[in-house]
Amino acid sequence: MKSHVYQIDRKPLAWAILQPILWVCGFGLLLQAGARFGGLPLPSPTLDADRTILVNKAVASRAPGDAEVVLIGDSSCMMNVSAHGLEEALPGRPQVLNLGTLSFLDLPTMATLVRGCVAANPRQLKTLVLLMHPEALRRLGPSEYHVEVLRHFLSGSDFCSPIGFRPICWLGREVFHGRIWSRFVPNPILGNLSVRYRFTSDLDWELRREAGSLIDPGVFDAGAARGSSEYRLANNLESACGIFKSAVPDGVRLVVGITPVPEGFVAPDFAATHARMLAQLARWLEADASLDSLPATLPDSAFASVTHLNEVARETYTAALARALAE
Repeated sequence: MKSHVYQIDRKPLAWAILQPILWVCGFGLLLQAGARFGGLPLPSPTLDADRTILVNKAVASRAPGDAEVVLIGDSSCMMNVSAHGLEEALPGRPQVLNLGTLSFLDLPTMATLVRGCVAANPRQLKTLVLLMHPEALRRLGPSEYHVEVLRHFLSGSDFCSPIGFRPICWLGREVFHGRIWSRFVPNPILGNLSVRYRFTSDLDWELRREAGSLIDPGVFDAGAARGSSEYRLANNLESACGIFKSAVPDGVRLVVGITPVPEGFVAPDFAATHARMLAQLARWLEADASLDSLPATLPDSAFASVTHLNEVARETYTAALARALAE
């Protein structure tokens, strides 16, 4: 014997299912229209550490300022040098801006930041310092994801990662996250940086306060270090150097250096390899000077990771850089 009998009216059921879908699609269309016709703020996708760094450096590169010395390079440039410390140590105390970003970018992409800085501050730049870690110099190419994040931000458009369910992007998820959510809700930082910078807002504030420099709070463990220590210059680096050099205006002094590695991570003869790499890099860039006096290696205790110095060693390295630039 049946206790219940169900009768389903298909039209109300279909409408109950369709209604929330229409609301979501309608909201997505409004977001896309707002982005296209200027009804929403420009994208500022500070949704994680990498994107926060890229957005901050892109904004800093295009902001009017008084910086006469600009640092650029990979994350070792950003972490190993204190912009304010370099200001205080250089003769005349010229203003310093650190545009060091991530090793995921290549020299042509960094050249875009240089061009933006020069355009925003004509005839202001006096010295451009390129600092790269050996790890970045052997990369065969950049991360397409990071390059596209930066390119879309500079063009004022929303970047939808090719990884994932594309219709979600069409419904305006990236528009909402990049133009609205990221401006009001800070996201937690994941990974090693979270020890010092808890949220993306903390990271962005520190970058602004320190003129683009950060501190790696890690502790280097030689026993747990991974990766190859056979450093070399990538085959395609010569052409990339030519593109970078074309972004440096006449009259601006271009100085190039290679940041140090832990001495316990490389072979005893690495100093000779470092010198050869630096000399070749300087030739390809047609640099005005190379930072030959900076150390190729430092004790393991000076490092937060294979690529970054710790806070104490950063002060020493910054002082050494100031002396080298003043020579």
